[in-house]
Amino acid sequence: MYIWPSLFLAFGGKWFDDKGKPQVNSEAGVKSLEYYCDLLQNYGPPGVENMNWPEIMEAFAGGNIVQYIDANSTASIIEDKSKSKVAGQIGYQRWPKGPSGRRVTSIWNWACPINAALPKKKKIATWLYLQWLASKPTQFSSAIYKETPDAVVRTGVNRVSIWSSPEYRKVIGYTPDYANVVLTSMKEDTDADWRPRVPEWPKIGEAMAVAIQSALVKQTTPKKALDEANENIAKFMVK
Repeated sequence: MYIWPSLFLAFGGKWFDDKGKPQVNSEAGVKSLEYYCDLLQNYGPPGVENMNWPEIMEAFAGGNIVQYIDANSTASIIEDKSKSKVAGQIGYQRWPKGPSGRRVTSIWNWACPINAALPKKKKIATWLYLQWLASKPTQFSSAIYKETPDAVVRTGVNRVSIWSSPEYRKVIGYTPDYANVVLTSMKEDTDADWRPRVPEWPKIGEAMAVAIQSALVKQTTPKKALDEANENIAKFMVK
């Protein structure tokens, strides 16, 4: 469910039509899921349908798979020579362009909420802390300097200015173009609507996860799986 939405949009799919009706079982939806299933079923390692990002990353770091798609932040692990057999032998590229001509990356980030039940004084203190935490000096120092020699390098930095700084680029200079690939992807490929930003998303996401997994393990066809998911989503969206 983390990967398929990007394929869906890159194939030209839309979650809803102009009237708000779900469209996950459109031609783009079916073809993108068929493509996804074909890749994993015919070219993935045994048991790939049960793998999540840690298992995939470890398989890649162990030299057991040739390529995979995931967050740029995994570079700090797979480029660690003490943990990876392929460190120093890796290339990085943006998300592949789909039939629609689009490259669509998902978004994953930490959130820093403030508890509404806190007294006003503590809310203000929390807000000041968050400003300090998200500030450029704090972000920069935590990205450049490691707390211990064994600490993981921060490759999930969220400020474009830091990605552009020569000091940070020295720290994450895994390849001559790694920083440029990430920066370009951030600017051109990121889509905040890679998944529907609606209150019903948890139910939609669950329905889609079931559909994708059932097709992946050949319990049903991609078309039937998406038809059922589309029908379920339509029920969630009824006002």
